[in-house]
Amino acid sequence: MYKKLDEARKNLALFMHHDGITGTAKNKVAIDYGKRMKKSLDNTIETMSSLLPKLFKVDSQLVSESRFESYDRTEKRDILQVEQDDATVMIYNPTSSREEIRSSLIRISSNRNRFCVFGLRDDETWGPLMSQLSPVFDPNSRAQNVAELFYRVSLPSFGAVAVKISSKNCDEKYGDVSEIHTSSHALRDAQRDWNSAFSGKIRGFSSSSSDDTNTISIGLGEVRGIFDSKSGLLREIHSSDCKRKMTESFLVYKTRNSGAYLFIPNGNPVNCCNSHTLWLSKGPLVHQFAFSSADGK
Repeated sequence: MYKKLDEARKNLALFMHHDGITGTAKNKVAIDYGKRMKKSLDNTIETMSSLLPKLFKVDSQLVSESRFESYDRTEKRDILQVEQDDATVMIYNPTSSREEIRSSLIRISSNRNRFCVFGLRDDETWGPLMSQLSPVFDPNSRAQNVAELFYRVSLPSFGAVAVKISSKNCDEKYGDVSEIHTSSHALRDAQRDWNSAFSGKIRGFSSSSSDDTNTISIGLGEVRGIFDSKSGLLREIHSSDCKRKMTESFLVYKTRNSGAYLFIPNGNPVNCCNSHTLWLSKGPLVHQFAFSSADGK
C-alpha cells in the first residue's frame, strides 16, 4: 500500500514539470504522462477504498463512485440505484479547505422521483440534510433517466463522512427539486424526458429575442453571473460591492502540421459558440446554466 502511494507521490512531482503543465511535450511524452496519472489515481482510489472501512469500522469494501476507464478519457461517474435499498456513500475531502456541497448521480423512475439524504449535521446529530434534485443536461443521461442529487454536508479538510441516500419517507422540507427553464423550441422534449421527476417545474423562455437587455441571472450568495439569453455567453459579474461588465467569446482555429512547441493556424478563426438551446436550473443549493449549439455540442 505504501509503495503505491509513494509511486503516486513521485508521479505528482513529475507532472509539475513545465511539459506536463503547458502541454508542450512530444506526443509520446504526453501519452506517458496520461498513463502515469491514471495509474496514480487508480492506486490512490484503491488505497482509500481499503483504509476508510477500517477507520469507520465497517466490514464492506468500498467501491469508487467515479473512475477513469482510460488515460485519454474524461472521468466517468457511476449511477446509484436507489430503489428497494438505501445507498450509503462515503465521502472523502482531499483538500485543505472545508467543503459543503457534494452530489451523486441517481436513476429516477415514475414511482421513484423523491430522494432524501441523511448524515451528520453541523450540530453533530444524525438527521436529514438539505438536498436538491437537478437535471443532467447531457442528452445520453436524459435518455437513461439520470438526475444529479446535490446535498449539503459538513466535510472538514482531509476528512471523511458517510451519508445515506433514500427514496423512502422523504421530508419535502429538506429535499427540494430544481426549477428548469429551457428554450421554447426544446420545452416539449424537456417535459417528455423529465416530467416524472420535475413535474410542474419545467418552463420555457425565449432565446430568440433581439432585446439587448434580455439576460439570465444565476448565483447564490454574494456573487451572481449575468448571461446573454441569445448567445448564452457571460456579460456581467455582480458581487456585493461591485458590478463588472464582461465580453466573452470563443474561437476555433484549424491547424496544419502543429505539434510540440508549434502552433500553425490554417486560416482565420471561426466563432464556435452560436447557442441553439439554453438550459437553466435553479434550486436552494445550486444554480446551473448551460447551452448547446446547433450540432448538439
